[in-house]
Amino acid sequence: MIFWGFVMWLVGGAAALLAVLANLQNSGEDIGIIDQLQYYGLGGYLSRLFSPAYLTARKILFLVALVLVVVGLILFFIGRKKVAASGVPEKAGAKAQKYWKDIKGEYRKIVWPTFKTVVNNTLITLAVCALLAVFIVAVDQGLNALVRLLLKLKS
Repeated sequence: MIFWGFVMWLVGGAAALLAVLANLQNSGEDIGIIDQLQYYGLGGYLSRLFSPAYLTARKILFLVALVLVVVGLILFFIGRKKVAASGVPEKAGAKAQKYWKDIKGEYRKIVWPTFKTVVNNTLITLAVCALLAVFIVAVDQGLNALVRLLLKLKS
């Protein structure tokens, strides 16, 4: 929990910083953050930030990044509190190490077919595909002949 909280905090903080830096200067869609703070003041800027009328993609990215930062910090501190209460330190990569170890174990159990088996299976697959194609063509021609017969009877 500590590790993922730290990761969320780090990614959210980087995304928020990039969103703020991208919106510092005047762009075509709205004026920059510094210009808005100077013009509206902090309270006016915050009300415009959350107003649906002035919501842009950059502001949505910034708000999502802020949520990531807050959730990451909450997870980080909850994890630290659990570790302090239990006294057992959390291993960040223990689950990942077990996962990769299990994958290696399963990989060793694979029985690879011989070249002759692969060739035989490929030939069987091609033969079945060819037979199926002949069957579909025959059914199509039969239905085509039936429709032509019905159209002749109608006229």
